[in-house]
Amino acid sequence: MKPSLLLCLPALALGASSLNAAVLYDFNSEVSDAFFSSDISGWSQDIANPTPFGAEAPMAYVADASIVGGVATGTGYLGTLRVNQAPHATTSITGDLSAAGTMSGYSLSMNFGILDNTSDPYTTRDSFSIAVTDSTTATLGMLSITPTVGDVNLWDLSVVGGTGSVTVDVNSGYVLFITFLDDAVKFSYGSAASGVGSIEIGEVAASVSGDFGSLVLTHTPDASEALGTSANALIFDNIAVVPEPGTALLCGVAALGLMRRRRVA
Repeated sequence: MKPSLLLCLPALALGASSLNAAVLYDFNSEVSDAFFSSDISGWSQDIANPTPFGAEAPMAYVADASIVGGVATGTGYLGTLRVNQAPHATTSITGDLSAAGTMSGYSLSMNFGILDNTSDPYTTRDSFSIAVTDSTTATLGMLSITPTVGDVNLWDLSVVGGTGSVTVDVNSGYVLFITFLDDAVKFSYGSAASGVGSIEIGEVAASVSGDFGSLVLTHTPDASEALGTSANALIFDNIAVVPEPGTALLCGVAALGLMRRRRVA
């Protein structure tokens, strides 16, 4: 796939370091304890928050975390880390990505981690997923995050409907890349400190031709558990859309070509 030179022009105007990158959500400007169900622009939640003792308790909210990136900043939380009250049901939050434009040749990146107090009395662990839809609401790629059987310190990352699976540590920060090519969606990850998705997870075949739609994060309680038997959270931050490496390289070559033409002129 060849990127249009027009896609590279913003990079020429802003400098190579920016190269079309667009941070869509970093949550640092949100007040602590802002709810994804009502307080955060561009986001929605599919079910109402529980109201134990007459007060609303969030299933998804913003709080400071130092696990992702090493510095305590505003970070998104999804899960039962704070509340284990009814409705103890699958909860999805959806973030609008439409401002990012075309999908093909670009990657969505985000910092993420799984929080779990492995010394607490809770005996079960929940599952999560990270998915991206196009502007028609079709899901083009989804990553499932499930607890590793037999080891409370590990979680499995698997590409839904495709190939590939890896294992990551609990209470550690990572960066995830979901890359949209013409005929496939690829997943990779790395440490949040490096900011590079150098480890391949896998891929799924997909026809990628439209614009970005939404980022959908889902928390699924363990079906066998009773209320108050788990306390996990998916944390996430620094959601951005960037060119995939091949696109970035070709844009750099285009930039050099333009500079040479100007010198000759």
